[in-house]
Formats: sequence, C-alpha cells, structure tokens
Amino acid sequence: MARHSAAVGLLFPALAAVSWGTNAVAGRYLVGGGHIDGVTLTLVRFALATPLIGFSAFYIARERLLNTERRLLFWSSVLGLLGITGFNIFFYSALGYMDASITALVTALATPLTYIAAVVLGLEKATLLATAGAFISVGGTYLVLSPQPGSSVSILGFLLAFGAAFSWVIYTLILRVKLAGYEQNVVMFWTSLSGTVFTVPAYIALAPRGGLEVGPLEAALILYVAAVPGALGYTLWNLGVERVGASKSAVFIPLVPLTAAILGWLLLGETLSVKQAVGAALIIAGIVAVVWRR
Repeated sequence: MARHSAAVGLLFPALAAVSWGTNAVAGRYLVGGGHIDGVTLTLVRFALATPLIGFSAFYIARERLLNTERRLLFWSSVLGLLGITGFNIFFYSALGYMDASITALVTALATPLTYIAAVVLGLEKATLLATAGAFISVGGTYLVLSPQPGSSVSILGFLLAFGAAFSWVIYTLILRVKLAGYEQNVVMFWTSLSGTVFTVPAYIALAPRGGLEVGPLEAALILYVAAVPGALGYTLWNLGVERVGASKSAVFIPLVPLTAAILGWLLLGETLSVKQAVGAALIIAGIVAVVWRR
C-alpha cells in the first residue's frame, strides 16, 4: 500500500511537468510571436488561474481556507513572489535574449540544484544512483535542446534563465520545509493570489504600452495556460512535493523541455534528430535513477 501511494505521489510532479511543457509551446507562440509580452502574460495567466484554484480550495477544504493561519499566509506570499512572479518574469524575459531551447536548458538546472540543496539541508539522503540520475537527466536535456548553429546566447539572458531556475529551487524547498502538512489547495490559492498581486507593480514598470495582438486563437491559448499549466500544474506540483519530497519532484523538471520538443515535432514540424532521441532516453533514465527504490 505504501509503495502504491508513493507511485501515485510521483505522478503529480510528472503530470505537472508535462503540462508545463505544453505551456512552453504556447508561450513560444504567444510571446515569441509578439502577440503578448511576458509580464502581461504572467499577470493575465494567474489572474485567471487564481479564481479556479480558489474554487477548488473552497470545495475541498472550506474550513481551512476560511480559517487560514498567519504562518501559512506569510509563507504562501513568499512562494507567490518566488514561484509565480519571479520565476515567470525571469523565464519570459530570458526568452527576449536567448533561444527558447537554451532558456529551457538553463532552467532545467533546477533539477540538480534542488537535489544538492535538499541533501545539504538534510531533507534528503544522498545516494550515488540518485546523484548520477539528477545530472544524467540534465545531460539528456542538453541533447534534446542543444544550441543549433546560429542560435543566440547572451550573458544577461543566461542570468535571467538561471534566476528562474534558482527561484524555483527556493520555491520547492520552502514548500517542503515550511508548508508540509497543510492543505495544498489552500496553499496554492494564497500563493497564486500573492503572486498575482506582486506581478502588478512589475506590469506597471515593465510591460510595453503598445496594443496587444490577441485574436480568438491567442485568447484560447491564454485561457489554456491559465487553467492547465497554471491552476492544475502548480497544484499538482505542490501535492507532489508534499508526498514524495523536493528532490524527487525536481527530477521531473526535464520533462518540460522533453514535452516541448515532442510537441514541437508533432505540431510545428520541427525535426526530432537522433541526438534528441538519445537525450530523451537519458532524461527517462535519470528520472528512474532518482526515484528508484532499492
């Protein structure tokens, strides 16, 4: 029964990562195509996702939502600043300076960084297999999204993408250490609400004042990234961290670029090379190595 519960717990971060892979493809179209800027997309996305998360929290844990502790409110606000405002603005801003593939690759560094931090803090027990698996998965990510000739790279873009990865590492660790045992739907509601509020000043300061090119397709994609990768994806991630820990959840992060690469091949006609296929195999092998139970 315990093994079955652990297996179910592993599904949560895995499904969250896959949903974020679809978000990357939608983001490439929306932001890369000039239909909407990254800060505005972040604000609109979570302004729409927050009521959905709140409805779920009210339905599942009404009493806990209406009687939220101050400690939960404080740490949820920190999570909102890091995982909603910080991560998304860093990530989308990096896309303005580097190719999406390189940005996603740098962001995938959250996998070994989370594992190393969890071991240093005594949250996880270090094993040779798990350590190798974390780095193998990132190596596979490099093969899937390795820079092509002519791709653009900049120091500022790298720093922004690394800022996104670092924000996500701290987000995951705080969630594990400070908010373990709380109802995750309630945590996610206050996190999303706080992140939306923190994004407003960034929107005022950074968002361009030009008109947006949002038609029916773009509007549908924005609703999708709000409901699935936004509301559902973040809630599944929180549940996964609570059930299986920070490092085991973080190892699924490389599924984000893997999913994006596969969807790009299927939907956008992008080429899936032999090197990328080998990278996909390494990503899967790395995930198995980290979550493997002796």
